[in-house]
Amino acid sequence: MFAGWLVLAEFLGVLVAGAVVGVLVAGILAPLLIRPIYEIAARLNGSPFVPGDVVEVLAGHYAGRVGRVYSTWQGTSVRVELGELAGAKYQDIFGQHQLRRVRKIPGVPPN
Repeated sequence: MFAGWLVLAEFLGVLVAGAVVGVLVAGILAPLLIRPIYEIAARLNGSPFVPGDVVEVLAGHYAGRVGRVYSTWQGTSVRVELGELAGAKYQDIFGQHQLRRVRKIPGVPPN
């Protein structure tokens, strides 16, 4: 298949260069494509969330838990009431795309 070492070296050089260019292009384009997808998902789930909103956690260790947003955080992130331990360890911080708005807290009568 290869006529000599020089042809093999050229082939491997083109292969490595193509992989490097692919990684660089993906690193530039991925954030441009993924961010709008996260924003659309967040909007479909009821964002923007503000303190007082009742939300369900969709991702992470607390997935499925329902709590009330009690504070905004850096950027568009919010903090959700999940207990003192979660708050002390900063495990109660979620991006808008990781939450879904719910109408009421299960087991708690409406005000």
